[in-house]
Amino acid sequence: MRLWLGLICALLGATPALSLDCSDRSVRSAVSATASDATYFRSAFDRCSYLLAARDEDFFRALDDDQRALVWAVIAAHNYRPYGNSMAFRLPDLLSEKHLDCDNYVLLAIRLFRLLRPDAKLDVDMVGWEGGLVGNHAQIVANHPTTPLLVDPTVGIVAKISFDDLASGKNVDPEDLLVLSQRNDPPGFREKVEKALLSGAYRPSHILYYFNDPDDYPAAIATVKTWPTPAIQERR
Repeated sequence: MRLWLGLICALLGATPALSLDCSDRSVRSAVSATASDATYFRSAFDRCSYLLAARDEDFFRALDDDQRALVWAVIAAHNYRPYGNSMAFRLPDLLSEKHLDCDNYVLLAIRLFRLLRPDAKLDVDMVGWEGGLVGNHAQIVANHPTTPLLVDPTVGIVAKISFDDLASGKNVDPEDLLVLSQRNDPPGFREKVEKALLSGAYRPSHILYYFNDPDDYPAAIATVKTWPTPAIQERR
């Protein structure tokens, strides 16, 4: 498995040649600025998105512009705030939080992606799990005719696999798994997600929810115990 150390170093300002407003601090500033002006975030993407292809050409060669924008949104969301409890769902509330947890990271990444690509044809959905190696967790499914993706902004992982293959227990090839971060937050959880993907540990019985529109998620939480999904039995 390849670790995308070049991009992470650039985001952290550790590579002088690439430190021009692509540091971790600048990414966070660009995300914060979307509260009043999304143009700043879009310009940060335009400045720094070349790093996506430059740092792992083999992985990104198969991705289109929408998919690359989604990965950038995942990087931005992952680096925006440390892991912790949050009940924010709308973009302004997410941007004002001091911590984010899995569903908040997912919502922030999707909302940032929509700012970058308002006319995107990529189908980006929110999926929640309960059970197995990852336990209670939220991720993003990007449906695509040739290169579907599973992306996890909580731990900073991108995998080339379809939802159907993932949920049916098929494993991700190590060459199709990209780790975007070495941040150990929450401790040991990224390794669990990696193991689940590489070993094919997901199951249909682990599906807690699936939303095509993330705006449906906050309202649905109020009736969580009535969800007609396999994993809801774990909540009753």
